[in-house]
Amino acid sequence: MKLPLLLLFVLSVTGITHAQSPPKRKDNGIYLSYQDYLDGKLTQGFNKADGVHFLENKKHSISIKTRDSTYRFHHDETWGYRENNIDWRIWNEECYRIEYTGKICLYTLPGCLPCYTSATLYFSNNITTALHPLTRKNLVDVYHANTLFVQKIKKLPLTVSLEKLDKETKQYRFISWL
Repeated sequence: MKLPLLLLFVLSVTGITHAQSPPKRKDNGIYLSYQDYLDGKLTQGFNKADGVHFLENKKHSISIKTRDSTYRFHHDETWGYRENNIDWRIWNEECYRIEYTGKICLYTLPGCLPCYTSATLYFSNNITTALHPLTRKNLVDVYHANTLFVQKIKKLPLTVSLEKLDKETKQYRFISWL
């Protein structure tokens, strides 16, 4: 008698937990604001199977083509977008791939494929502020009020890259200093 009751309890708890999980975010769509990004709210969200797609080569805008309409979103009216499960932030008419959001936000600007250059790292101190190239000087300028962080950045030998990963946290070492 105890076993069936225990089994019934376990099944009911897992059913409740499953029912409370948030719906899966669509693979593609537009974030009109940073709050939409935080909430996972996509405008014109779609998956590949929906027969909807982004139109390429549209300068300063993103277009989504459905079966019966085309929706155009200008960069200056859009915070970012999600394409193929990858989130992007639009800043100064450029599209930056969001790599990390937490104590600091990290972005990459994809490199030039024909040139074989690597992606360039950028940062902002949160998702609403300006993006800067990831350099020691820019980190010191942006975080000037955090004196302990600034001291650690200044003491970091020039031969040690900012992009060096901490083995324990699997993050760039300077992030743990914030």
